[in-house]
Amino acid sequence: MKCKYYKNGVESVLYTELFGYMDNTAPQKKSVDAVYKILKSHGIATKKAGSIYLTQANVQSSLREIENINNRYPGLIDTEYIKMTQENIYSKSAELHVVNINEGLLKSIVDAGGARADLIYETQNDLDTYVRTIASKTAASQEDTRVSEAIRRENRNESKYSEEAREERAEVQKKSNHLKEAFAKAGVTVDVVYDNQMDSLGSIEKSDDSNTPVVTFNTDLTTEDTVYHEFGHAYVDMLGADNPVIVQAFEELKDTELYNKVADKYPELEGERLDKEVLATAIGIEGAKITRKNPSPMQQMLNKIFRAFSKMLNKLGLVTTPNTAAILAQEMFAKDLRAGEMVNPISGYTQFQKKTRDQEKLKDITTKLRVKIKTDLAKIKKLPQEEQDVLLPKMEKLEASLIKVDRVEDFVKFVDAATATMLETKQQFNDIMNLTDENGNVDFKEQSSYKNLNLMYAMKVNLDGLDVLSELEDLMQSKKSSGKVLSVEAFDTLEEKLGAVLKETKALKYNFDYEIIPILAESVLGFHNKNIDVELQSLIQNIQDNLKKGVIRSSMNMKEVKNTPEYKRAKRKFDNEEYTQEEFDAALAAMQIESLKNKMIPHRSMLVKELREAQKDKSGFSYLMDPMAYSSESAIQLFVKAVDESNLKSNDMTRDFKYILRDQYNEMVEGQNEFDIAGLNDPFLEEVEMTVRNDQYFSDKSKQKETSTIKVLTLVQPLLADQYYSDIRTEYSRLADKYNKPKRKDFNDQSDFQDANSKFYKSDNGKRYVADQTKFLNENTEPIEGWQDIRDGIQKQIKTAQSIIDSSNSTDVAVNQELKIKKLRSTLSNNMLGKLPRGEWVKPKASKYANPKYAAIQNDPRKKKYYDYVLAEFQKGHKMVGAKRMEKNSWDNFSYLMPSIRKEGLDRVKEQGAYTAVKDWLEDSFSLTETADEMAIYDEATGELQSTVPVRYTNLVPSKDISKDIASSLYRFRHMAHNFKTKSEIVGQVMLFRYIIEKRGTIEVDASGRAYVSAIAEKLGVKMPITKPGESYTYKHLNKWINMVMFGETSYRTDVNVFGKTINLEQAAGSINQYVAMNTLALNVLQGGNQFILDNISLLGESIAGQFVTKSDLAWATQKYWGEGAAISDVGNFAPDTKLGKALEMFDALTEFTDREGNKLVGSKLRKALDTGNLMVLQQAVEHELASKRMLALMKNLEGKLKDKDGNVIMKDGKPANLYDMLEVDKKGFMSVNKEVANFNKSDFIHLLRGLGRRTNQVKGNFDSPILSKSWYGKMINLFRSWVPPGIRRRYGHGGFTGSTIHTDEEMGVVTQGMYISFFNLLSESVVGGIKSPLGVYDNMSLMEQQNVKRTLVELSSLIAAMALVAALSNIDDEDETYLSNFMLYQAKRYETEILQWTPIVGTKEAFRILKSPSATLRPIEQAGNLIDHIGNELMNGIGIPVANKNIFYQRNTGRFKKGDRKIRKDFEDLMPVLRGLRTTQSPKEKYQWFLNL
Repeated sequence: MKCKYYKNGVESVLYTELFGYMDNTAPQKKSVDAVYKILKSHGIATKKAGSIYLTQANVQSSLREIENINNRYPGLIDTEYIKMTQENIYSKSAELHVVNINEGLLKSIVDAGGARADLIYETQNDLDTYVRTIASKTAASQEDTRVSEAIRRENRNESKYSEEAREERAEVQKKSNHLKEAFAKAGVTVDVVYDNQMDSLGSIEKSDDSNTPVVTFNTDLTTEDTVYHEFGHAYVDMLGADNPVIVQAFEELKDTELYNKVADKYPELEGERLDKEVLATAIGIEGAKITRKNPSPMQQMLNKIFRAFSKMLNKLGLVTTPNTAAILAQEMFAKDLRAGEMVNPISGYTQFQKKTRDQEKLKDITTKLRVKIKTDLAKIKKLPQEEQDVLLPKMEKLEASLIKVDRVEDFVKFVDAATATMLETKQQFNDIMNLTDENGNVDFKEQSSYKNLNLMYAMKVNLDGLDVLSELEDLMQSKKSSGKVLSVEAFDTLEEKLGAVLKETKALKYNFDYEIIPILAESVLGFHNKNIDVELQSLIQNIQDNLKKGVIRSSMNMKEVKNTPEYKRAKRKFDNEEYTQEEFDAALAAMQIESLKNKMIPHRSMLVKELREAQKDKSGFSYLMDPMAYSSESAIQLFVKAVDESNLKSNDMTRDFKYILRDQYNEMVEGQNEFDIAGLNDPFLEEVEMTVRNDQYFSDKSKQKETSTIKVLTLVQPLLADQYYSDIRTEYSRLADKYNKPKRKDFNDQSDFQDANSKFYKSDNGKRYVADQTKFLNENTEPIEGWQDIRDGIQKQIKTAQSIIDSSNSTDVAVNQELKIKKLRSTLSNNMLGKLPRGEWVKPKASKYANPKYAAIQNDPRKKKYYDYVLAEFQKGHKMVGAKRMEKNSWDNFSYLMPSIRKEGLDRVKEQGAYTAVKDWLEDSFSLTETADEMAIYDEATGELQSTVPVRYTNLVPSKDISKDIASSLYRFRHMAHNFKTKSEIVGQVMLFRYIIEKRGTIEVDASGRAYVSAIAEKLGVKMPITKPGESYTYKHLNKWINMVMFGETSYRTDVNVFGKTINLEQAAGSINQYVAMNTLALNVLQGGNQFILDNISLLGESIAGQFVTKSDLAWATQKYWGEGAAISDVGNFAPDTKLGKALEMFDALTEFTDREGNKLVGSKLRKALDTGNLMVLQQAVEHELASKRMLALMKNLEGKLKDKDGNVIMKDGKPANLYDMLEVDKKGFMSVNKEVANFNKSDFIHLLRGLGRRTNQVKGNFDSPILSKSWYGKMINLFRSWVPPGIRRRYGHGGFTGSTIHTDEEMGVVTQGMYISFFNLLSESVVGGIKSPLGVYDNMSLMEQQNVKRTLVELSSLIAAMALVAALSNIDDEDETYLSNFMLYQAKRYETEILQWTPIVGTKEAFRILKSPSATLRPIEQAGNLIDHIGNELMNGIGIPVANKNIFYQRNTGRFKKGDRKIRKDFEDLMPVLRGLRTTQSPKEKYQWFLNL
């Protein structure tokens, strides 16, 4: 008989196996290899290169075990210390011991049977005796064994839910075999599996491919009731909850003490599921009682007779039957199951241990770990797909390791898993740090690739995820400090591992934070415009040249210099006469030069310094109003260009796609009516009814969401999906009524509904319901092509994964493969019913559901070509954003749904009627719709913005609201997909840059902008600025800008409830602004003229300055623009045909491609002309003219500068070529720059064009939109104010009142200074230190300053001319006035007003005017109020109530109104778009008077 050997009161598997081997194996058959394998299986020994060593992780405990073994078999195992190994992740060093097993002694040990086994103790005296017996003779070893055993006894009191005694594997196997035979006798096969890694005592579930019960036991945890408990679940399930015996058992156990205990243990169980768990527990207890008594066959027969006799007495009213659970247990024991009644399927159950006191204390930290990992999982899932494929398995492994955390020991597994993640992260980090080029040098370019930056961001996510381990470490320290740790070694091991991984993580995070900065600097360095360094050197040369002439220009960048400690020291020496004037001047010049050199970026170290060191903050005004590109920090400016590069790539993808789409569309619509978009696209579209979840929950949050069906718009599908879904709904509904299937609406509680469904499916009606469903599916579906191959492939993957688990000793590998197997089995389960395909592996039968519309398309070559193209291009877009984002048929790989792009304008009117269209338009104007694309995507649970590139147009929306314009919808969808693709590539770079700016310090400054410096550090000779706490404006601006341009948050989301309706204030403000803009600008010739004058004079000033373009460049551009017909022939075209139009699009000269290109419509020119946006055609025409001339002038300015790869100037028609000459168009209409040009950077040109446009016009586009405009009030304030920030920066620079006046502009590639600042410097230097000639001062100025003086003179000259014109025209006699004279008077006065507002002192009045009327939106609101007042007056007058005549009629001629005209007429006209513009155009004198009244 095999004996059991005990240690610490429980069986020691090591001693049972080893001593049992000794006791039961003949001496000659004993082998060293067999002993080694036993030691290895218990973590004591390992073999390397033929030698046996102690496992280093367990050296001390292994030595004690070997000492105990040698106490029994002296000299059997010998160990020899070799050396201390190098420090590793868990300890500073580890002892290495070689192990020698004495084969001669081994073969001399005789088999001793079981004489020495089963050492058991119960009292402390027994414990002491046992310790002395089993432990070594050393005091330390005995104390360790005693403490370990004390812990086991403490845990034994509360560690198991079951109150039964422990049961060993042999007894579990015996009982299991007995019950397997009992079930087999009843015709049921039960499989039993032993898994000592599971965290429960036992579990039962169905096998993957049949209804066979599979019972799993953990024999390290099993108790006497476990086997009967799990088999009891199978018995109860198969009998069914409606079986009279089971119903009786439920009733008996209801509200008993056992019932309450189980309910407390399993709070998630309710109703029938709880009843079954209680009954299975009772059966387990009764089964344990029976097996303890071990009745003989005669007793079993008597028990059977007694049960039959008891049933007879029960019928006579005499209750003698024992409890039903005992009866069921007895039936199982007697192998007398109710075979005829066992017809129902089984469910899955798990029997868990009861938590110990320590586990309860660790619950909170476990929850935090799980939450943290889930949060990190969510972040990883936002990364590009290829990065997800690498990172998700690692995080899922961590997640899986926490599923089984119920004991302190389980945390060791998690820490090991976390350590593995950290080590892998460290390896990835080192791999990137060690990247070298072909010459063996560090490959900075490769380190900073998008791929590696995304990988490094994923590393950061991993490292942040490990922070929560420090809380576990704190908890362990607290527990040790309290003196409640009984097993010091166990806790020390966990503490040591935690400390090691946290120490390593801290070091890795430090290295990461340090190394990521130069990598990020490298990633943006390539966007640096080297012309800036040239211009800075020119300024330095100017200072040096002036110094040689004895001239110190103390005004150029002296404000910046004066804020330095160096200046204070030099000034003090000069005041103390330690410096002569010449020495002081030289010192000033040196400081000016040093200040300019610090703005250069000769290499990435300058950017590294800027990103690593604390910087001065930007102002609140700059945070709210400036474009991000106006930052004073070069690194941030370069980062902005890097992000914009993704926009430019996306735009090129859209532009390339555009011309192919145009050709395909034109071929399809040739000869058809393009005005009727719905009719044109009807052959390609159909409606399908789909089930969706409603937005509203039941009042009880535990209930499921309600569902409903909606009609959605799809491309025509090969099969009649709508008919198929309708047939399914109809048939299932009919079957549900026929067989009385429970309905959700009839139940208040979700668990009751689930219980009712469970009972239903086990009933005869339920089985017939399923049979009829199966019959219907068999008759109406057929397998998809290749389903067997898919199934076989999955089964092969499962086998491969299982073999990897079986052959691997790695926990990490096993966990990964188990997760993989789980997913694969889930796929099989979802798509197989027995051996038949179901789910995604079947489709409607083509013979029954073939779609005639699809057949018609396939039979028409023109339609087929267009349909196939559209479908293929939609699917390419789906691949870019993720094919599973849109609802699709289970049998299809891609969705046929039309993008959820809202039907607008004329299409809505034509399809739904004017009344419905206007009603919907008004509702959409004040609330967010399902198709809104202005907002970011927010987390439904937390309401927080999701930091992911948004994917639009993929949600389910009723077909009545969806555009039927296939080509336009495809174009917008692809434009969105291109944006998603290019932005996703830079997520890592963006998030890491934001992280660096967030953690970087902010310098504290005084009112003059001078940095506060640590006095102590200064005494030590160190310049250490004092930093201020809190988020900086710089970081806030960057963060919100990233949310806007990367994650789609172009507007905040402020919802209010008004009379039960949800109003979004940002949407409402935007709609009001659109109305105000339309009302103010539509067909307003006065305003269009003003815009033309302002913008052209500004551009003229730039040409006279000569910094970017010259006068000749502008003249050529003007001639070229009008000579090419101003690209008028492109008006109404989906894609431009003219060279000028293509160039405007290629270089985004109108700054609208990124934001608005996707909104372009196909169709007839009449349809496009009816777009309400065309009512502002005057403003669009002026903008088109200015943007075109600006672009053409810049292209002309490159004449003679374009070179080939050999450095030769490129010639065209015998003269140097300009950029416009070098533009070429391919066959499909796509424009590009001739490849012969080798020194042209398209991105730099676009940025220069955009920057110059902003400088001479206004801020345009979301990319440069001010942060203030994201709020509803900011939208209203900034309407018609987008010219303010560039106007301020152009005239007064970027330094504000305290910063530097010299600004490096990476966007335009120049060094700038406010033009008024330069002009003021000219005036001040002409009078300071004596009157000097302004021309002499001008000659000493740098070229940049001279250009600014020219700009200022142009503006002031224009102002003087305007003022003179106003003076002349305002004094002509009334009879001499003409429309032209009044028009000129208005334009001159308005120009005067526009320019005066910028001038100091003189413009104060105009500045206050702006402050007085902070929003143009308020004016129509005021006018609407006047209209209401006048309507009231008219009504009262109409019914005879006296009203003052002056409140109804004009009392004198006023503007265009005559004496006696009704005032209400003006109110109506002022509030009517188009009419107001026309009326304003008719009365320029009236608008002139309006300016005078200001």
